Amino acid sequence: MHAPGHRSCCSNFRLRTLGELVGKLDDDTALTEQAALLEHLVGELGCTKVGVIGWCLGGRFALLLAAREHRLANVVVYHPTVPSELRPNHSYDAIADSVGITAPVMVIYPSADAAVPVADFEALQTALQSRDTGATVTQFYPGADHGFSDRARHDKAVNADAFRVSWPQALAFIEVTTA
Repeated sequence: MHAPGHRSCCSNFRLRTLGELVGKLDDDTALTEQAALLEHLVGELGCTKVGVIGWCLGGRFALLLAAREHRLANVVVYHPTVPSELRPNHSYDAIADSVGITAPVMVIYPSADAAVPVADFEALQTALQSRDTGATVTQFYPGADHGFSDRARHDKAVNADAFRVSWPQALAFIEVTTA
């Protein structure tokens, strides 16, 4: 049995720890590790079509990887954390770099995203749509929050509805682009 407030205390501790770890992630290390995993999937496991999916900061890293690795069959990013103002530990601008992506991209964005302003999402969308190759599929969910795909946020109907609509479309996009 836990003392009252124990759960929120532990949750706050985990969030602080996660925040500290995220603040230490550097782009080059993350990209090196992602490229090694891609090489393992293609080279050692013999996968012929590999895609990437990312949520939040993982969405940012998915875009950065796809701009550098043209072997990817698709890119799916849920509420990607791509603010136009780079954080101190970020070396690359995911919005600017996204013009180098050759794979089809699906971007799923909530309008009430407190981490990424609508103007930054629009800049990402403009960059992706300026590419010479690779389809851009955009989903925009009015009123949904950053992280709406997290079931813990589904107590808010707009978040649950956004996930209910977006997830089957993301799976269909993955299936079509990896067939």
